[in-house]
Amino acid sequence: MYRCLIIISIFFFALNLIYAKNTDTLKVYFKNNQVKPVAKDSADFYRFILPPDTNTDKDQYRIFEYYNNGKAKMFANSLTNTNDLVFDGNCITFYKNGSRRSVEQYKNGQQIGSATYYYPNNKVFEVVEVKEPFYYRDYAYYLQIQHPNYNYDFKIIELRDTLGNILVKNGNGHVLVFDDDLKNIVLEGDYKNYKKIGEWKGNIGDTANFILEFRNDRLKSGTTLTKSGNKYTFKNIIEPPEFSDGSEAFEIFLKRNIQLPETAIKRKIYGVVRINITIETNGTISHLIVESGLTKSINEEALRVVSLSPLWVPLKFFGIPLKSQKNVFVRMYRYN
Repeated sequence: MYRCLIIISIFFFALNLIYAKNTDTLKVYFKNNQVKPVAKDSADFYRFILPPDTNTDKDQYRIFEYYNNGKAKMFANSLTNTNDLVFDGNCITFYKNGSRRSVEQYKNGQQIGSATYYYPNNKVFEVVEVKEPFYYRDYAYYLQIQHPNYNYDFKIIELRDTLGNILVKNGNGHVLVFDDDLKNIVLEGDYKNYKKIGEWKGNIGDTANFILEFRNDRLKSGTTLTKSGNKYTFKNIIEPPEFSDGSEAFEIFLKRNIQLPETAIKRKIYGVVRINITIETNGTISHLIVESGLTKSINEEALRVVSLSPLWVPLKFFGIPLKSQKNVFVRMYRYN
């Protein structure tokens, strides 16, 4: 496998040299973790997007990314040549020191099949089998926290430490989850028959430590202790913000308090006003902004009513209340 990857890397590099001067080739600069291009002087890496190869039947753009030090960052294929790439086929990424970081497979933008991840010393870190696409490899990946547009379903086939010692084999063993640099452990626990069991421990940066209790891969309970001494218990790792008495109660509150302007009634102007609100950690709301609305007077009435809202239950992550934003939809009709 190693020889094959080396050959692939050399092949991609040769292609880059051949096509770098092609007038159809795009060169774009980016900062890490951003999808919008930036100026060359402020970029962390640059990307070549080559047109599809006319000698093959594939309609994939060839993607070559390089760090500012000239070392390869990623080789991949994409169905688009936009800043938002849609990967299709093999995707190989590298650390800044030139060592491989990952070898993954994609189909129409979704990760599929097996994937192999490496330590910066080029030793194998993890081999997984992907059943459903996943969004990113951190708490969400290992704890299977659901993202609105993604599901997570994978199996850890093999996991090793930096010396090459096996920690997990065929879904059994002790899982270690590291930070982005693969230096510090942020989560660990036992794995049996591809399922999380027993007590899993982890930390949220330097702010808190948590303990999760799993039974057959299902979270039964959790406790978080912050460095400031606060203790939180929870049943779900992420609890989205919600109106204190539920969504139906919020609708009733709105209907009882809406006073539709007379001009809107006479002109029969009805509809929905979408308002973005900030939910503070104490449950109060602030920073109300009309995202889409109707007339000025109707929008102002919608803002007035929402501003009167009783307390909300804030977003909670590992039990810790966090500030968040949410869109609420105010149905501006004549209820009285």
